[in-house]
Amino acid sequence: MLRIQQQTMAALGQQQRARFEARLARTVAQSYPDAKEMSAEAIAARVHALVVKAEALGFASERDIGVVVGAGWVLGDEFDREHAGAREVLATPDLTISERCAALHLVADLALAELGPPGES
Repeated sequence: MLRIQQQTMAALGQQQRARFEARLARTVAQSYPDAKEMSAEAIAARVHALVVKAEALGFASERDIGVVVGAGWVLGDEFDREHAGAREVLATPDLTISERCAALHLVADLALAELGPPGES
């Protein structure tokens, strides 16, 4: 029987998380115009902070955390406290995690739509 020590499992988990955060950082760098003006280190730090926030809010899957990171990028790092739509979504107890993701995605999309097309002032 294969036995894996707890330290080994923790190290594997940390490596997987680092790879996930690196993928998210690359996606952010390619997807958000304001990220193009930031250093790779600054993007990675902000992505990490948003991942930690997503986990603290109860999101666990990579997909769900990615949605929260995207919403946080669009709405701001303190979206869970400062954006009324996001606050309402997160405070609604009868929504499942999937429903919260869908609603946060919609809130972020609406915020982007209010700004208008990229490159227009």
